[in-house]
Amino acid sequence: MFELIFAIFVVTIVIYGQGIAFNKYIVRKSILISDFFEIFFFGFIFLGFNILIINFFYPIDKIIGTIVLLLSVIIFIVEVVKNNQTRILLIKFTILTFISFFLIAFSNVNRPDAGLYHLPFISILNENKIIIGLSNLHFRFGHISIIQYVSSAFNNFLIPIQSISIPTALIFSTFIFFLYTSLKDSLKQNNIYFSLIYFMTLIVSVYSYNRFSEYGNDAPSHIFFLLLFIYILTKDKENQSFSNILLISTFLVLLKPFMAVLIFLIIYLFFKQKNKINLLFDKKIIFSVLLLIFWIIKNIMTSGCIIYPISKLCSDEFIITDLKKTKIEEISGEAWSKDWSNYKKGKYDIEEYNKNFRWLNTWYKNHFKIILEKFSPIVIFLIFIYIVLSLNSEKNKKKFSIENYFLIILFLFFVFSWFIKFPLYRYGSSFLIVFSIYLVIFLTTRFDYSNKIKNIKLMINCFLFVAIIFFFAKNTYRIINNFEHK
Repeated sequence: MFELIFAIFVVTIVIYGQGIAFNKYIVRKSILISDFFEIFFFGFIFLGFNILIINFFYPIDKIIGTIVLLLSVIIFIVEVVKNNQTRILLIKFTILTFISFFLIAFSNVNRPDAGLYHLPFISILNENKIIIGLSNLHFRFGHISIIQYVSSAFNNFLIPIQSISIPTALIFSTFIFFLYTSLKDSLKQNNIYFSLIYFMTLIVSVYSYNRFSEYGNDAPSHIFFLLLFIYILTKDKENQSFSNILLISTFLVLLKPFMAVLIFLIIYLFFKQKNKINLLFDKKIIFSVLLLIFWIIKNIMTSGCIIYPISKLCSDEFIITDLKKTKIEEISGEAWSKDWSNYKKGKYDIEEYNKNFRWLNTWYKNHFKIILEKFSPIVIFLIFIYIVLSLNSEKNKKKFSIENYFLIILFLFFVFSWFIKFPLYRYGSSFLIVFSIYLVIFLTTRFDYSNKIKNIKLMINCFLFVAIIFFFAKNTYRIINNFEHK
């Protein structure tokens, strides 16, 4: 137990140290305690970038892992001592360690994906520099996420190898702590609009992502997508940085290639910016472009494709490219997400099954039930929130803005794209969540809560209390139960 707690605390310092390095040496920005969560999230991104670059030349073995750990800790100590932030940071790190411990203790890794390709690929990173044509060894190695690069960094001499699972847990812990802190600040300022965004996202996230054994590569991408949603609706309204949104969006594409649909959002936000020329010289934007370029180079070297297994983005000019196999994986991946395994009629082959909604009837009988089971509690919760808000408000004359309409259409487009291509709940939960939460925000935009702020705060605090109890009670029961049967 103590070994796990110590390992989580060390990983926390390493990721924060990477965030400090990104802010100080890449962005050239002062390190402020108020930027705690931004530093943390960007630490994940910068660590992934560093490991990606190193792996072009060296395996991420214990020596490299130890060097990365020690450099991150040294950067952390130097900056924290210099800025007198030791006490407050230790408190925040303890909270993150505490949440992560409850999430990860006695949990299983995601099955079967972890055993099939997450852990084997991390082992490949630890033992080899980049392998040309790796996806030909096994197609699953073409589906790799940047999160495997982040995890591989924690192969070192100082903490146990099991620590490779900790960064994924920390993504959840940091996000939940960020939402909670932001919610409390907004409530103090009587900013009900922001409070409701943080509140609904927090409750739904605790409900949806409280089981570590289901994480795989999906949960981190969903959490970062929800973070992007928060930035768009809150940070961007405070004129805080198109570059942050672009950086998070780029990282999302590296987590899940399907997140490339965010290009429409980026184009829209870009044209909203007043000083477009200045953006070309923004250090975060330049870093985002470099991150994407190196990831594409990695993809081409391992599979011959810009994005694997999209056959149209592959070139048969490369000797390592197996277009036939890539096309098979492209078709089968889509078909399996549309419940091909339960298709009994045999009238269509796997390629024809994907077309013209031929899959819909089979999908409806199976996958739809799973979506209904998992998502209906969220819908019920949000309907309840809407009813409470409508009963505690008065309508004002404020009109919906063009941005309101655009965002609701855009979020609906994300849901539609997911449904058309990969309608598994674990692939699209964040799209459904964001659309549903924003629909409530959209419908309540014209509500005036000025006379009922106390009622709204009471509702939020009650749900917050229940969510905290739910998370710790559920995971405490799992820990005790597994400890007794160890």
